[in-house]
Amino acid sequence: MSFLTAFRIAVWGRPADTKEERRFLVKIDVFILTSCCLQYWTPLLDRANLNNAYVSGMKEDLAMPSNELNQINTVFWCVSW
Repeated sequence: MSFLTAFRIAVWGRPADTKEERRFLVKIDVFILTSCCLQYWTPLLDRANLNNAYVSGMKEDLAMPSNELNQINTVFWCVSW
């Protein structure tokens, strides 16, 4: 067994034996990757929209002090992770 084969087995495990098992693993990988991407992208979009609204006039409309935006962003960051 070569070093690269041993390394692959140590990191990713043994390859799937059957075609059905390979298809199942691909389906699981696609689902997990899609879910992780959406879970990362959604809070990022929320924080970006909050900052855009703050610059576009939310500060004056709500009479927000300067440190309140930082507090809101901190809450968004803690809740999303």
